[in-house]
Amino acid sequence: MAAMQSHLLIVEQRQAELESAIGKAEKRLKKSEDELSLQLAEVEQRLCASLDSSLGRHNEQLRTALHGVLELLTKEEERRVALEEAMEHRAAVNERAWRAELLAAFRAAEASIQASLGIATTRAEDLSTAVDARLAGLTLQGDTLAEELEALRRAASETDARVATAAEEIAQRTEASTAEYELQLGHLSVPNTARSMLSTARLILAGHLSVPNTARSMLSTARLILAGHLSVLNTARSMLSTARLILAGHLSVLNTARSMLSTARSYAVVRRANEELSAAQAHAQREHAALAIAHSSLCTAHEAALAQLAHAAAAAAERLSQSEHDTTEALARALEDAQHDASEARAQARLEASEALARAQQQVASCSDETADATAATAAIMEQLILVERRAAQAEVREHELASELEALGDLREIAERRAAHAEVRERELASELEALGDLREIAERRAAHAEVRERELASELEALGDLREMRRLASQIEAAEEISSMEILRQETNAQLDLLRCQLDEAEQRRAEAERRAEQSATQAAEAERRAEQSSTQAAADARALARERARAEVAIEEMERSVQRRDSIEQQRLAEQQRRAEQQRQAQEAAEAHKAAVEAAYAAAEAAWEDERRELTAQCEHADARAFQSEGLCHELGRVRT
Repeated sequence: MAAMQSHLLIVEQRQAELESAIGKAEKRLKKSEDELSLQLAEVEQRLCASLDSSLGRHNEQLRTALHGVLELLTKEEERRVALEEAMEHRAAVNERAWRAELLAAFRAAEASIQASLGIATTRAEDLSTAVDARLAGLTLQGDTLAEELEALRRAASETDARVATAAEEIAQRTEASTAEYELQLGHLSVPNTARSMLSTARLILAGHLSVPNTARSMLSTARLILAGHLSVLNTARSMLSTARLILAGHLSVLNTARSMLSTARSYAVVRRANEELSAAQAHAQREHAALAIAHSSLCTAHEAALAQLAHAAAAAAERLSQSEHDTTEALARALEDAQHDASEARAQARLEASEALARAQQQVASCSDETADATAATAAIMEQLILVERRAAQAEVREHELASELEALGDLREIAERRAAHAEVRERELASELEALGDLREIAERRAAHAEVRERELASELEALGDLREMRRLASQIEAAEEISSMEILRQETNAQLDLLRCQLDEAEQRRAEAERRAEQSATQAAEAERRAEQSSTQAAADARALARERARAEVAIEEMERSVQRRDSIEQQRLAEQQRRAEQQRQAQEAAEAHKAAVEAAYAAAEAAWEDERRELTAQCEHADARAFQSEGLCHELGRVRT
């Protein structure tokens, strides 16, 4: 009995020792867990503080960079607006000056043409008045001469009749007197008397014949007068031909002035076209050089962005694989240590329980008389075994919890892999955006080349035609090309700034990754395997959260930039609409100027038509005067033939 009690006391002492050992082990485990949790909390706080400070600095740098970019964009926008206003003002001033010069030239030409037309009209009117007066005087003189010729003709016929009658009377008287004298005086005195009478008759006939001579002298005088009138008519004809020559000279002078004016206009248009074409070519060359520089910078930025993206992807993949490897190793080591500790504790407890049970059975076999006490001791031992099994079950539950934590870490690894895949997709999207920027650059270069080809074609057409409307259209197309090129340059600058921001974001991510790697290295150097496992898991979660926050901030910044770009595009569209409206107003003003020019040309044409009508009337009057002069000359010749 005493031996049984001693054995029971020994078993109880052993059980108490086992319980104390199990309690000490649990206390050590709890203490180690508390220390690990404290160290993990400290490391997490340090990492969070370092990440917050680095993210704060990075955000401050990003804000500074964004403010700088926005200020640069604002300054560039203001400079471009000022440049556009200056160009519009200069174009308006040049257009007003050109219109004033053209209007002054038109007015001067119109005044000179009107003055020359007035002078020519006055001279023509004076000449026509003088010719009409001279023709009227010549007509009156011709009528008077015709009447005088008729009177002379009648006087000559009357004189001939009188001479004939007088001759007959003289002959009759001579015969009668001869007969009488022959009868009275005899035959000898008759011849003498006859001779005297014949001489008397001859004198009378000579007196009568002097009348036709007088008439002939009057006819010769009339012929001389008609010759004078004919010379006057010839003089009038020569004056009319001189007037016609003067009018032709004035018309040639007017035509020469018009041709000189059109030549001057064409020279001015060609000169302006050459100046604008040279300016456009210089601007196109500058744009081409700027496009080449932008292309080279964009290629460099594209290559640098691709290199940075590749480096960031490689670093992220390496960091992710390293963290996964470290996490897996740490978790495996922790699981192995926990399983080993649990198995050792379970084996030790089972060994001790089996030894105690064997000793109890030996004591029960040696002390069969104390069966009830042994049964009680066995029950107590069984209770201890049940407790040990419960602790083993708790250890298994702990193992299951560790397995679930491993599964959670596997889920976190899957989440990290998904985020890495999302980062790769984002990198591909950035690469596609860079390729799209390259395509936009190629499109801009093609447009610039097409604009240059179109400018050359229009320049050749303008050099061939020299038309003002084509020149204006070319100027508008050049302005549109300049606006398009300025828009393309602004878009390229915006894209370059976006690329710069993306590069800065990538650099910030690299710096953050470097800081994380350094933090991980310091944590791995400072902590043990279990700490490293827990730290890697917590750091993976913190990295995922920080990466998500950084991604969200980057996406917000990119959305802000996209909204600003959209606002700028809307502003550009409004400005383009305003410029189109101004171009439409300029086109309407140009059409009004062309209509005014057409009206002036129509007035010139009407004046020329009136001048041609007056010239034809004067020509008709001169021809009528020539006809009348020819008629009077014909009458004079007829009178001369009648007299002869």
